Amino acid sequence: MSKPLKRKRRPSEIVQSPKPSKVTVLADLLRVTEQAGTMEISRDYFRANSRFRDKWNMYWVSFKAFLAAGMADDDLYYQALVELVDEDAGE
Repeated sequence: MSKPLKRKRRPSEIVQSPKPSKVTVLADLLRVTEQAGTMEISRDYFRANSRFRDKWNMYWVSFKAFLAAGMADDDLYYQALVELVDEDAGE
């Protein structure tokens, strides 16, 4: 009995997922944090409730550093906040 051959995909059929920006991933952290309310955000909670799962590790070395960036009072935080508000307004 022979195995069925797998059909190779043409390059046009391969779906590339776009790499989210650092601001987009941080905006998603702010969204998940807002949904969680007073509950502490764990890595597993973020994975389960985020659209980007583990994409945070493309920009931050640890989840703790990622959470700290979500609470920092800097330009990146404000860019993410603007993106979150624009996203909410678009819904």
